Amino acid sequence: MQYRTMKQSLPFNNNHGHYGNKSKPSFLVVFAVMAMSAWALLESSSTIDTYTTKNHDDANLDHSGRSLSEAVGNASLASDAVDASSSTSEAEQPLHKFIVISQQRSGTAFFASLFDKHSHIRCSHEDLFYRLGLWGMKTLIEAGSVEAYMEEIHRSMDALSLQARNITGGNVTHVGFEIMYDQGVLAFNKDLFRELNEEGVKIIHLVRKNVLLKYISKETNDIDRKNPVKRFHQAHPESEGEVQALQSIKIGGQVYRMLQYFREQSDQNKYVDDLLTAEFGDDGFHTMYYEDLNNDNQGEMNRIFDFLELEHEKVESQFTKIHKGKHASEYFSEKNKERVEGVIRNSEFAFVLEPDLPSYPGW
Repeated sequence: MQYRTMKQSLPFNNNHGHYGNKSKPSFLVVFAVMAMSAWALLESSSTIDTYTTKNHDDANLDHSGRSLSEAVGNASLASDAVDASSSTSEAEQPLHKFIVISQQRSGTAFFASLFDKHSHIRCSHEDLFYRLGLWGMKTLIEAGSVEAYMEEIHRSMDALSLQARNITGGNVTHVGFEIMYDQGVLAFNKDLFRELNEEGVKIIHLVRKNVLLKYISKETNDIDRKNPVKRFHQAHPESEGEVQALQSIKIGGQVYRMLQYFREQSDQNKYVDDLLTAEFGDDGFHTMYYEDLNNDNQGEMNRIFDFLELEHEKVESQFTKIHKGKHASEYFSEKNKERVEGVIRNSEFAFVLEPDLPSYPGW
């Protein structure tokens, strides 16, 4: 089998996971990725810490409250068991598959914590990355083969399907996980979406419109993570004490760096949305805005359930909102507040200074 080589020109400076267009023979790609996967699982905790240091802004716990090492371990056991039970699985009715596509600090862990509460859904938080690890993911993307990437998606889906049947009591009918833009979405773009569409995978696109709050979330987590005094960093707090620790952090006032982040995030959202529309059509995928989800958890989840043709169920999250009731200006020092506000207000992003949620009072 010959793999297609990626050829693309992205409409933004992509420094978050596009590793190149090198084409490799299929058996070498698969062998290399499997080797990387085994190494990553043995070194899961250090690998994940390394990725966290490199601006990966997701939780040290998965959405169910397990440690990442436990989550990766469970995924590994389920993945190993897939091959051993393939004859049984083949005789059973296939489960419906979905993938949630998003960016870091866009509410993915919060969304997964709600989504996974439905009795017929198994939603894993970034299963593909946690299974492969940083090195395995980087090697997979650098290989430039969308077919090899799809093979790894299949392995994650098979593991989740086995888990859904054997661990959750067999009630689950829909399985899937989250993939961040920099974990292959931008690199494989339209080729990936074509493969997913051909296989009937449902796509949910989670977008956070307020890039200022996303930036604040990223910066406060980065600062807290690098705190030499603090022994444990919790990116998605479940207690008021953890929330207060993050709320007390002041971030820098590098306004032009901030605007560059705003534009890159917005450009990536539009680029992905345009590709999804071109492949799936206006009604073939579901876009959910974090602001709407935050404002009406149950109402937005019901719309997702409708998209997947599932009955409505009441779902709740264990996570505590970090920035609830706090003005954005409170995260900046007094000497920087006026300058930051002025630059943002005179840009195309002035809307982020206005209240857009009951929990966000604005600048």
